[in-house]
Amino acid sequence: MKPSLILFAFRLLAMPLLAQTGDRVMMTCGEIRALKPAAADQGLEARLEGIVTVVPGPVHSGLIVQDATAGIWVELGKARARGLWAPDFKEVLKRVRIGDRVRLEGVTERGGFAPVILPRSMMILESGCALPEPLDVTVPSMLSGRHDTLRLRLKGVVQDVSAGGQSTARHLVLKLVNSSGEIFVRVPREGLPPEAELLDTQIMVTGTMISLHNSRAEMTGAVVVTDSAEDVEVLRASLPVEKAPRLSLSTLRPFEPGGFSNFRRRIVGTVTLWQPGRRIILQEGNAAVEVTTSSKQAIPLGSVVEAAGFISGGKNALCRMEQAVLRVLRTQAELTPLDVTLKEMLEASGRRHVGDWQRGTFDYHFRLVRLKGTLVESYDDQGRAGQTLLMRCDDLLLPVHWEEAPATFGAEWPPGSELAVSGVFIMQPVSGAIDRFEPSGVGDVSLLLRSEQDIELLAAASWWTRGRLMNAAWAALGLIAVISFLAWDLSRRVRRQAARIAQQNEAEIRFQATLKERNRLGADMHDGLQQFLAGLSMQLEAAQGSVEMGRDAMPSLLAAKKLLLSMSEDFRHCVNALSDAEAEMHLPAILERTSAIIRACHPVEITVEVKGEPVSLPGKAVANLMLIAQEAASNAVRHGKARKMVLRCHFMPEEVTVEVEDDGAGFDPENLAVESGHYGLINMRERIQRLGGSLSIISQRGHGARVTARLRIPVLDEKAAPVSAAKSPL
Repeated sequence: MKPSLILFAFRLLAMPLLAQTGDRVMMTCGEIRALKPAAADQGLEARLEGIVTVVPGPVHSGLIVQDATAGIWVELGKARARGLWAPDFKEVLKRVRIGDRVRLEGVTERGGFAPVILPRSMMILESGCALPEPLDVTVPSMLSGRHDTLRLRLKGVVQDVSAGGQSTARHLVLKLVNSSGEIFVRVPREGLPPEAELLDTQIMVTGTMISLHNSRAEMTGAVVVTDSAEDVEVLRASLPVEKAPRLSLSTLRPFEPGGFSNFRRRIVGTVTLWQPGRRIILQEGNAAVEVTTSSKQAIPLGSVVEAAGFISGGKNALCRMEQAVLRVLRTQAELTPLDVTLKEMLEASGRRHVGDWQRGTFDYHFRLVRLKGTLVESYDDQGRAGQTLLMRCDDLLLPVHWEEAPATFGAEWPPGSELAVSGVFIMQPVSGAIDRFEPSGVGDVSLLLRSEQDIELLAAASWWTRGRLMNAAWAALGLIAVISFLAWDLSRRVRRQAARIAQQNEAEIRFQATLKERNRLGADMHDGLQQFLAGLSMQLEAAQGSVEMGRDAMPSLLAAKKLLLSMSEDFRHCVNALSDAEAEMHLPAILERTSAIIRACHPVEITVEVKGEPVSLPGKAVANLMLIAQEAASNAVRHGKARKMVLRCHFMPEEVTVEVEDDGAGFDPENLAVESGHYGLINMRERIQRLGGSLSIISQRGHGARVTARLRIPVLDEKAAPVSAAKSPL
């Protein structure tokens, strides 16, 4: 067999396999749209030619192309995000025009609603080509989704004109209504009549349908877009408002042999409710209707108003007028509300024969009525502006709402108040029995107030009702029983607690006294005995060193002896001062002796300065000030390595201060941590605090320190000073 025949046979057998593995090339829009989402997501190759029918603009990232089989979205932005399309799609969209014939190469993708093309390249083959012939369609066929991205044509009456989306400056959105339904159309501003003149016109629009969808790829609606004013043909211009046919408020959409008209209609009625920019309620005789409008003009209640707009009514809903233009014909006094009961209105509105409504006074929808009832409660209806009163009328509950009510609305009427309320009666219809061809019935009902004057207090609520009296009597008996039990139990608990507190107080007094004495003895030993022992140790070590080096140790031994004698004398004075707190002592003399001891203990130059007129102080004060000065000086020498020191004593009329200033290394008082076994600063503070004085420390690293103890004259009795619970140095 020839090799060419073998190759041909292989290709013939492999074609179905290649088609299944994604090598199939899509050549038309119809082929791509026929793909299932999973198949379109395989990125099948697509090569096709078509006419550009929609270029949405720079805020969008694609365009629509249509060939002889269908239309399709070309997603340039998504293609660039996936690395298929290199150029800036915004610049490309600026060059592309509607009517260009283009050649596309790319891959398929499932899209947000229908399959789309992600282009790899696009070439403009020809410009100014004729657009595909539009299809004549109906709204239901559009909402089926089968005309997505196709050019089509439909006609209808313009019932609303608004600026839409990000294209506000260039486009208008029209609500187009015909016998098959309503659809929205986006048209260019340029080349069309003003917005006010477009309302109530009948037009023929040719454009491309774009399906609206949600995140689940479910179709939610459709819109027709066109960028040419030539695609909008006015079939019938709008009529002047005064020439619009007038309808009766009793029936806005009556039977017409030729079918309902979608053109503007006109009604006249008296204003019973006016919410500017939203809606107005007009009443004529026994009928009232709701009219929506964007007008915000001031219209007093009771005015006779002409409204021209479009009749709208959905399933189970009452017909209303929309997009109305208002004109005040005359002003007059407000209508008098109809006195009626809720039960009467519900029974009348629930009648199944439509003729009863038309012949009698049984249609209370949107009527201005006056009802009487009992207030149950007032509350803030979440998600709705204003306040609501819940009233009981004829054993039925009725919400009474006022949208402009302040937060305090209803507070002046307690539950049980008898009220008369006037307002617009709102009824929500429900569907009737379809198999019996019945009209809509009545669902939820409410009353809408206009102002606070719509509420009248008939009778204030009596607080002492029979039920409340019985409840109060039982509550009083129960309260007496509870109070009696609580009094007995409280007396028993008080006796027990008093005995317990007495025991605790006695133990606490003993503990505080012991702790106070312990802290004082520990501080005295730290500030006195420890300093003397340190000086004695230094002199003995000097004597030992002199002996070892063959020198005379007698001077050091004599200094140690002198130090022991001074220590004995000072401790005798200190013990006498502490035992006899009232004995007066001379502070300057004590400080001179203290300085002599410090010189003997440490190699430091120390001077004593006395200012003011010295006075005799109690022995306890002198002893504690001496120990404070001794501790401060010892700390300066041992920790600060001070060489010079000044010990100052300043007598003033109301206080005496003892200050120790050195030239040592200094320290940081704010961040000073208490090391284990060192309680000098704590002892100094506790000493002066027990006497009612204060201690200040000024120091900086490298600049020495200044410790100042201040004591008021007369000295505070130590018994009245607070006892510190700090850790004892013992």
